[in-house]
Amino acid sequence: MLPSKRVISYLKPHKRTLLFILITGIISSAIIPGAIWLGTPFIDKVIIGKDITILPKLSICILLIFGIGGLAAFFYKFYILQLAERIMMLVRNQLYEKFTRLSMDFYTKNQTGAMLSRATNDVQMLYHGLTRIEPIIKQPLLFLFLLGYAIYVDWFITVACLLALPVVGLIIYKIGRGIRRQAAKSQQQFGTLSNILSETFVGIRIIKAFRLEKERKRIFRRENGRLFRAMSRSAFLEGMSTPLLEFLTVMATVLFFNYMKGYLLAKTAGELISLGAALALLRQPLKSLNEINIYLQRSWAAADRIFEILDLTPSIEESKNAFDLPPIEGEVRFDKVAFKYDDQPILENISFTIKKGETIALVGSSGAGKSTLLNLLPRFYDVEKGSIKIDGIDVRLVTLKSLREQISYVSQEVFLFHDTIEKNISFGNRYKSFAEIEDAARMANIHEFILSLPNKYQTIVGDRGIRLSGGERQRVSIARAVLKDAPILMLDEATSSLDSESEKVVQEALDRLMSGRTTLVVAHRLSTIQQADRIIVLEGGSISEEGTHAQLLAKNGVYAKLYRLQFGREPEKTTYPSDKQEAEI
Repeated sequence: MLPSKRVISYLKPHKRTLLFILITGIISSAIIPGAIWLGTPFIDKVIIGKDITILPKLSICILLIFGIGGLAAFFYKFYILQLAERIMMLVRNQLYEKFTRLSMDFYTKNQTGAMLSRATNDVQMLYHGLTRIEPIIKQPLLFLFLLGYAIYVDWFITVACLLALPVVGLIIYKIGRGIRRQAAKSQQQFGTLSNILSETFVGIRIIKAFRLEKERKRIFRRENGRLFRAMSRSAFLEGMSTPLLEFLTVMATVLFFNYMKGYLLAKTAGELISLGAALALLRQPLKSLNEINIYLQRSWAAADRIFEILDLTPSIEESKNAFDLPPIEGEVRFDKVAFKYDDQPILENISFTIKKGETIALVGSSGAGKSTLLNLLPRFYDVEKGSIKIDGIDVRLVTLKSLREQISYVSQEVFLFHDTIEKNISFGNRYKSFAEIEDAARMANIHEFILSLPNKYQTIVGDRGIRLSGGERQRVSIARAVLKDAPILMLDEATSSLDSESEKVVQEALDRLMSGRTTLVVAHRLSTIQQADRIIVLEGGSISEEGTHAQLLAKNGVYAKLYRLQFGREPEKTTYPSDKQEAEI
């Protein structure tokens, strides 16, 4: 569907408002033609004929025309702007809802800045197009009123002076297409610049640490130059269009008046002046329509990019007969799971079971598929083959909301919102009491620190939690997971970026959190791995080994090799109990 038709679909629910806008537009558009119409008797009878008896009537008519027309113009513009704002509010809401519903693969494939540009710059550009409804309705009406009056005075002169209209229409069409192409390029380039700025704000420490200021400045200037060139080409087309249109319409009028001098002598002064004024003012609606076309072409280019997002379908969707996952015990089973990303195999034939309350550690070299395996459980991605079941129920059969309510997640890259500590802990658990929030903070070893702050739980953590240290952010994240109290817990490198002191405090909090919960943890730290009930070693997207820390060291396989690489020593020569002895113990 064309963007213009999509935009019109947003207008359909507001038919009454549009009818009111049309009526007030007709009334307000009649002001200038009405004044010109009154100009004929004023010139012929008052100025030339010296008859002032009709002056009071003319004055009353002028006051009525401008009074009623002015009031109509006020309501006309007010309701148009309000309607545009109402539609843009709806579009922004739809965009935000779509962004939250789109699956994780969308965010891995698209740049943040480019998406921000669509949600802000493109929406604003579409708003400017919607506000052009005002002249879209009013200027054609004004043109028709002026044209009707000019034809009423003398149809022959009027038609002759408008011979340039077909050429004018063709020029408007051609220039509009060119402007739309350049506007699309400009909007895309705005997205590129937004992404560069977003990366700069987030990665400013890296930029400074590696002295990349000049390099990033060079990249920004290059992309900014491309934007300038696209905007300049658009400006050339816009600047050329109006003077060219005015010249063509004036040229047609001048040529006619020069060739038809004798014909004009049969008209009264009032008729000639009124007709000349009407024909001269006909250029204004044409000029405005050209400017409207420029705005609309930019808006349609922006609308294309907005509707492209709104038309996307999430790759992860609930089945038609999806049901809520009932309260669970917490047994998780991966059965012959395979997954690929962009046709590249990541996981193959993964099968294992996590019993209720059991902790499983996932170990492997970078790129082995550990984090991917975690992402499959809450359906951030879907398996290509096989199945994942919780208490025997396939996760693809239940609603996403009920599934994710049963899972807590603590990541290495903690994200905190620019809000209070209290709000960040209770995020997703807004019905929890303050006492429960405090209890969660105590379990996460963060309560005492919070009380030491001047504003305590009302302390604003800053953008992404920048006012807190890494360990403090991690403990707030753990408190959030404690408060959720889900039976299944996922930990993704939760302590790998912390120093030893912070790790100790965070690990104590994690131990409390893991107690009694089915836990799947991606870990590099030996302390976390050793405490796991079982360790699953991934290599090349498949399970290569499985067992306890002691058993895997005894095998002297992949796990033992990873152990030596990380800790720089051979596994201790210890005699480990056999499986039978372990069972007896």
